[in-house]
Amino acid sequence: WNTASVTNMQGMFYEATAFNNGGAALTWANTAAVKNMQRMFLHATSFNQDVSEWNTESVTDMMMMFYGATSFNRDLSSWTVANIDTDGSKCAYFERYAVAWTLPKPALPASCLG
Repeated sequence: WNTASVTNMQGMFYEATAFNNGGAALTWANTAAVKNMQRMFLHATSFNQDVSEWNTESVTDMMMMFYGATSFNRDLSSWTVANIDTDGSKCAYFERYAVAWTLPKPALPASCLG
């Protein structure tokens, strides 16, 4: 997928309950322009693929990104999330109900997690 010009991925896989990308990682070449990943995997209950190489430096909104993604469990500690609002309004409920997620999450403000 050529995502070099994409700025908004809001809801891209929203309620895609069977989506798991055929068991392959979502290693897109370029997510540097993306600013909005809000609700991207909301209720994507089967999704559990590697997205750790995504460039998240420009992202300003990750609200409910993995909310209800009950199978997701990947290490995202390498993500740069410095442009997310520190008050938590743009990342609230980032991973709520992602019950399988035990691996490290991005370094988001505490108000975003849970």
